[in-house]
Amino acid sequence: LATRDTPDNKTLSKNPVCIIDQMGTLKNWYAIGDAIFVGGSLGKKTGGQNMVEPIAYKKPVCVGPYTPNFVEEVTLLKGVNGLQIVNDVVELTNFVHWCYDQPSEAAEQGENGYLAVLNQTSALEKNISRLRQLFDQANQDSA
Repeated sequence: LATRDTPDNKTLSKNPVCIIDQMGTLKNWYAIGDAIFVGGSLGKKTGGQNMVEPIAYKKPVCVGPYTPNFVEEVTLLKGVNGLQIVNDVVELTNFVHWCYDQPSEAAEQGENGYLAVLNQTSALEKNISRLRQLFDQANQDSA
């Protein structure tokens, strides 16, 4: 089902798989989804979309192999088993089946990704703290 609507029970009961093609409504769908594929990443020309958004909902997420605009995010998330890469429609289908067949493992992947992203959210404070230490040390060394 391709839709531009927001989630509702009528749509979901008739169509358990929804393809969303509209910006601004994805967070509503991410919140209720069981298996998330972030589009644009199966084709070399598009480069993929932001996979951190659904991960913020602790969802199991997969992307295609083409995510040049999210290299750091993919590296971080793959390193903690918080994201799965799929290379084609067969692997995408297998991912969806895995999410339903192994819900505890899928939930663990979502949690892993969420914790990795959460750990990064305090990076600004960590950097400021470290810069203060360096400035204090520089001031002491020059005195």
